[in-house]
Amino acid sequence: MPKVTISPKADIDAKGHTAVQITGLKALVDLDPCTPVKIVADANGNFRATVAKAGDVCDGISSPKKTLAGQPVTVFGVGMRFHASDAGALTPGLYGLTVNAREVDSAAHVKVFRAVSKTDLQVIAVA
Repeated sequence: MPKVTISPKADIDAKGHTAVQITGLKALVDLDPCTPVKIVADANGNFRATVAKAGDVCDGISSPKKTLAGQPVTVFGVGMRFHASDAGALTPGLYGLTVNAREVDSAAHVKVFRAVSKTDLQVIAVA
């Protein structure tokens, strides 16, 4: 199955209120909508959200709007369904992160997303 880059038009499902949400964070870097993120401590000991890639812990996805570094951001975890592929390139199965930001692949070793349609992924694990 091919690697899929998460759409810049990514958006969350209408049932987002039922997914795990982590609030009170600020973005360490600019984050596009629904970017897979990890939570890290900055130099001052404050917790921040930054881009997760292969080999990183993935704590969920960022808010469904572009977030600039320093702005508040909500991280959505297990249960969150989101639009990921405009082209309908997702095939049934589980996906993990690659070494490229905002890219998922069914060949990744650690799976954190499940394809629920040709266009949507769901967060199934934080790992």
